Order: sequence, then C-alpha cells, then structure tokens
Amino acid sequence: MPSIPLSLLALVEAVAGDTDEPKTIALFITADELPLRGLEKLGDVGGDDLVELCRICADGADSDDALDLELMVLATWRPGRGAEPTDGDHIAWAAMLETVADSSVHLLDWLLIDGSSACSMASGCQWEAR
Repeated sequence: MPSIPLSLLALVEAVAGDTDEPKTIALFITADELPLRGLEKLGDVGGDDLVELCRICADGADSDDALDLELMVLATWRPGRGAEPTDGDHIAWAAMLETVADSSVHLLDWLLIDGSSACSMASGCQWEAR
C-alpha cells in the first residue's frame, strides 16, 4: 500500500487544531481528500477503543452500496512519546482492518504523530512533516 500523501497529513493537522496534548481524530473524507465529518477524543486512546470505533463505523455503514464507500483516516497525537508504533499498535491496526473489512468503510491509514514526526501504519513509512 502506498504511503499517505503529505497533503492528507496537512489536512489532518489542519482539522485537528491544538496538538500539544494527546488526542485521536477519525476523519471521513472524499476521494478528493475533502473532509466530510470527523470525531475527536482527547487524551490517550487505546487500541481497543479504536477497534470499537471501527466496529461502530462499520456497523453503521451500508455495505450493500459500493458507491457509498466511506474513506476513514485515524490520526493519533502522542506528544513527547515519538511516532514509532508499538507492538500493541500493530495488533490494533490489524484488528481495525479486520473489523472494517466487510463494510463500506475503507480505513486508509492510522497516522501516529509527535510534533513534526509522523508514521503511517498503512505503509510503515516514517517522516518529518515539517
């Protein structure tokens, strides 16, 4: 899977607002990377909570209409903890993908962000955003 476009990272950061504290957002976007709606949870969010969010989104999506594909990006800010994924992150990512697999929700990526560092769980790429 290709790495996430930097334009999408910029969109996620613009939507997120203040990122000095831990938080996670779920952003639903169009194929043209325009935001449709989003959810935000302040503080540390565990992998189990993210899998449950994916379950709620998948259950609420109409899987019978392939034209209504919902593109979702998750982004988690971990100030001062680095953007390197943990073993738990890898387990959660696999569980999230499995959870939405049979739905019209397509989980594009889960970005782990710390300041100017970011990691894409979809591609494994890490980079400096600024």
